[in-house]
Amino acid sequence: MCRGRAGSGWRARGACLLMTLAFALLAPAPAPAQGLTTLSHGKVSKSPLYWGHWVANAKGFFRDEQLRLETVMTRSSSLGVQALIAGSLDVVGVSCDTPILAAEKGSDVAIVAGIVNKPTYSVVVGPQIKTIEELRGKTLGVSNVKTGEVVFLKKALEKHGLREGDYRLIAAGGAAERYAAMQKGLMAGTVLPSPFDFRLEDIGLRILMTTSQALPEYQFLVEAVRRDWARANEATLVRFARALQRTYRWMNDPANRDEASEILGKELSLDIRFTRRAYDLWIARERAYSAELRPAGLQAVLAYLVEIGEMKPPLPAPSKYLELTYLERAGSR
Repeated sequence: MCRGRAGSGWRARGACLLMTLAFALLAPAPAPAQGLTTLSHGKVSKSPLYWGHWVANAKGFFRDEQLRLETVMTRSSSLGVQALIAGSLDVVGVSCDTPILAAEKGSDVAIVAGIVNKPTYSVVVGPQIKTIEELRGKTLGVSNVKTGEVVFLKKALEKHGLREGDYRLIAAGGAAERYAAMQKGLMAGTVLPSPFDFRLEDIGLRILMTTSQALPEYQFLVEAVRRDWARANEATLVRFARALQRTYRWMNDPANRDEASEILGKELSLDIRFTRRAYDLWIARERAYSAELRPAGLQAVLAYLVEIGEMKPPLPAPSKYLELTYLERAGSR
């Protein structure tokens, strides 16, 4: 049962979440390899945003730390955090705003590491649309109409004169689902991470802009845990953090460009020419993937939550929502 100051509301949402995730969580899990600790890890979808996790699995970095990640797809960051609070997941990789808002509602969650520290998305539209202005009155897809990548889409559109009310947002699923919907012409546009955007461009759709042009500093995805779980599993969490640090060091080494691109392509069934373009943009140029957290990016998240009325000023210190002991211990070895 979900815990939180919202009382029965949290419990109702938690029950709904558990029903949503029932198949994934209740199906018999494969027996863990001997000597490995299994971590139940929530991801929003099978997305290039979790590139580091795919690399860590393929290169054996988790296994080297005696870990095995059991992945559960949660469909949204908010559902992932609800599952974390309910005790159904050990760690979740979610948009940074979600655990912050959960903590503000009284939940004992904390951010322990980064995943993506840039808004690594493109605004992708149908071939008939040539400018941002032409999205006025159109339907655009996001994973969640309140959090996540919708922040980047709104900022990108606002930069070009479109504000809320000038277009319609719908919840259209994770990146893979939105990619498929754009292929079928089911919505006018969306925001997608690379290399999904490049693949759509290759078949005639249009990339209007990257969201980092509108929001250059923003801590996007983070690893979050319950503080009580973290205290009870300190050694495991340190090993998890150490595997992440090793993974992102490996990814950011230009010598590993082709192998990293191949790993992502194999995981997501994407041609390496698209994943290489993603590497060149988001890793080689933007350094978007890191276990470390950027203070300016965290401040931007908090400022946005105040801007949309989810939090009240003055801005709290980001440290209120962080527990970086495990990452620091991992890096000290």
